[in-house]
Amino acid sequence: MTSTKKTETVLARRYEVGDCVISEEAENVLGGSDHLSTDGKTATRVVPCDRPHLYEITGTFRLRGYPEYPTPEQWNEIFRKAGDGCRPFAERFLNSPLDPSGKFISTGIKPSPAYWATGNRDVWCALGPARDPLDRSNGRALSEGSARGQSQTRLRPVGTCLAIIPGAQQTTTPVSCDKPHSFEVTGSVSIADRAPARPSTDEQWERLVEADCRRLAETYLARPIDNQTLRVSNYSISAESWLAGRREVECAVGRYDVGGVKIPVAGLLRDQP
Repeated sequence: MTSTKKTETVLARRYEVGDCVISEEAENVLGGSDHLSTDGKTATRVVPCDRPHLYEITGTFRLRGYPEYPTPEQWNEIFRKAGDGCRPFAERFLNSPLDPSGKFISTGIKPSPAYWATGNRDVWCALGPARDPLDRSNGRALSEGSARGQSQTRLRPVGTCLAIIPGAQQTTTPVSCDKPHSFEVTGSVSIADRAPARPSTDEQWERLVEADCRRLAETYLARPIDNQTLRVSNYSISAESWLAGRREVECAVGRYDVGGVKIPVAGLLRDQP
């Protein structure tokens, strides 16, 4: 049985695959770390998966090859790596490849330095929610419901503004809309019934979704697209996300000059003439 004593260290307890785990810190909206504290005092408990939780346990293994306690960067690599890390546990649990742009990340619970010093090398692998890049709160991102059986597809809300990246045709990095940005998300189009295989060229993607992306942009802006100062764009699905089951193509709109050069925008396009 899982103990609920608040004084126990993180790995003084054991979990079962499929257990959903919360910490006292997260319940009080404290912290902000990607992983549970290593101070040896963080109380954790298993909760029903339909309640908010930090992690859903996918497996466990004994870490080898690290004579010293791993750095935070090394822990991140251990939790995410596909070979002898946590990612294979995540993919077996989901019965699918992990979508690198999806709702979930491969993460885990590590032994505290004190437990490490006694020879404990047990790592508990888990799925956790991908954090919203624009979330500046001090709380941890939480999930509700089991990840197993859920679509991994993560769609940005309509009106999300995407940053300007020098030299890049497109960017997927969200930015506050009062800052200069290149595109605004207008919605998404399902191609589940249109493409039995992943399109291989930009032209194929364009043919699949151009009309729908235009319609979404005109609805978003509440005016027609002139194809000169305003143009629609789509974000094709990567090979990795396609294998994970993603079939939603996101659409966006941006402002251009008459020469076809993108013009940075501050504020929402739909609020501008």
